[in-house]
Amino acid sequence: MRYEWSSAVVDGFQVGETDFASRLAEMDQSVRDALDANILTPLANSPGGAMLVVIGHSARHDAAATHQKSLVVESDASNGRAKSAQEAVLRMLGEKVGSDASAWAEFPHLETLMVACGATNRVDESGTEEGRFLNRRVELRVCRFLTD
Repeated sequence: MRYEWSSAVVDGFQVGETDFASRLAEMDQSVRDALDANILTPLANSPGGAMLVVIGHSARHDAAATHQKSLVVESDASNGRAKSAQEAVLRMLGEKVGSDASAWAEFPHLETLMVACGATNRVDESGTEEGRFLNRRVELRVCRFLTD
């Protein structure tokens, strides 16, 4: 059995923002097209099975009273983004395949993994608002299992 990976990133969340569908709606059409081509289409066309990995990220911004409090805020934000993205992808996948699926169990050939990274995997270390904007993101990855 072979496998094939594809991915998409939705970034630019505001501080504390977790609603993936709203963020995606504000993105350029090219981002929505990439999500469809790299995530939804592979999930919809995976008779051999597939795994969706949803990774939520936040930006390092120690605005809270303590470093410990900041870590909790960052973890909550990245977890909320990942959970919202997972739910939104399920809805979009259901629409794509003409189903009113409300749970991943209704797609028995698909598995999901959700990860909340907090601010541990930043793509920009500059500390600027633009850099923090890029760090507040959701990464989506699909691994399709291909039968020979």
